[in-house]
Amino acid sequence: MISSCNINDAVQNVIDCSIRAADASIPKRSPSPRKYRRPWWNDACRDACREQKKCWGIFRRYPTTENLIAFKRARANARRIRRRSQRESWIRFLSSITSNTSSADLWKKVKAANGIYKEFTFPVINTGTGSYSSPLDVANAIGESFADISSSSSYNPHFLAIKRRAEQMHLNFNTRRRLSYNCKFKMFELEKALSQTRVTSPGPDGITYNMLRHLDANSLLHLLRLFNRIWSEQSFPAQWYEAVVVPILKPGKIPTNPLNYRPIALTSCLCKTFERMVNARLLYELEKRDCISPFQGGFHRGRSPIDNLVLLESQIRTPSLSV
Repeated sequence: MISSCNINDAVQNVIDCSIRAADASIPKRSPSPRKYRRPWWNDACRDACREQKKCWGIFRRYPTTENLIAFKRARANARRIRRRSQRESWIRFLSSITSNTSSADLWKKVKAANGIYKEFTFPVINTGTGSYSSPLDVANAIGESFADISSSSSYNPHFLAIKRRAEQMHLNFNTRRRLSYNCKFKMFELEKALSQTRVTSPGPDGITYNMLRHLDANSLLHLLRLFNRIWSEQSFPAQWYEAVVVPILKPGKIPTNPLNYRPIALTSCLCKTFERMVNARLLYELEKRDCISPFQGGFHRGRSPIDNLVLLESQIRTPSLSV
């Protein structure tokens, strides 16, 4: 079906097959309130705690000397396992701190070690039309604010005129000679793109990067054929236009204002994998043709804007040291 049907049906077929395979092999759990545990808590601590509770239940029902000794022995064993786990967790925590560890990650680990977690609650959203507290009303209010900000009505007339002229221009992708960056993708490009992925939340289709990384050779070949069809036919799937938008409160902002949230779009992992393959080709061509300035730090592979600041500081300090 990937080679015969249209692009939208082919993408949907890949999604359906992946979801069916996941349902058959990956167990699901009903959603429940998240329980935050200390970072040192492990299976050994859990088993020792269960054994202590079991011995306490037996002693409470049958208060004999033998059962009391068994309970005290289980309690001492649980205490010893917890202390050992705390000590090992603290050693691992200290070993993980390096010069590259950010202050945000450091404080996150410190708070987790102390059992300090920020509880999630739905804020009350205040707009010009009223206040909203139910989850559905809050989501609709924030979504409407995102839609108003992203609409074309918020642009100035000069930019809208430029935008309309640019959208009316027809792009011709046909070339007289065969270019390497227009060729079909190879399997090593797909495997490299999947190896660079991280564990992130899935998009509307429910497919995760872990599901794609665990595909067998035959399934990867079908996925590569789908990507090559999209690439050669220049047809973007309709499913990839959709995304799950998660509002994230900006630091230091009031949560009651819907404009104080930053939208984070969770797009399809299939789409992001394909985009990563295309981006690798574009970056290679841009760097090979020297289209990117060698002094550019941002959006340049292997570089950072901080490099330019460090270089500037070094050039400023060097003359003062030579005096």
